[in-house]
Amino acid sequence: MEERKLFKRVYEKSIKEITDNPRRKRLGKLAKDKMQRKNLELKIAKESSIDPENVIVYLKSIKNPLSPYRENEDEPSLLIKMYKDGSLKPITEVIPIESREMISRVIYIFSPEEEKDKVEKAAEAVISTY
Repeated sequence: MEERKLFKRVYEKSIKEITDNPRRKRLGKLAKDKMQRKNLELKIAKESSIDPENVIVYLKSIKNPLSPYRENEDEPSLLIKMYKDGSLKPITEVIPIESREMISRVIYIFSPEEEKDKVEKAAEAVISTY
């Protein structure tokens, strides 16, 4: 157990922090596009001069269960009782809410701990131009 060589999280960035909209959209699709994720891993490995097997890119979606955004249309919407007539309406009809604010996506990059500094710098460089 003392000599386990586990990968460590060496980089973390919220998609919301990326100001370039096309880049933010490309990075936001990493969870579903395995080829794009592998391509990003290869670029980071090349930039940091390490074996591509030592870089893992992972996109985590963190959903706010209290938000009215529904990824699955079968789920009920949050309803608001209207003051004037007492009717119930879905919150999305009353208050304009953008779905990108309802799900937070975070890019994590993992590598062996001894490669942390190189991979962290390479990840920042590659992601800033991806």
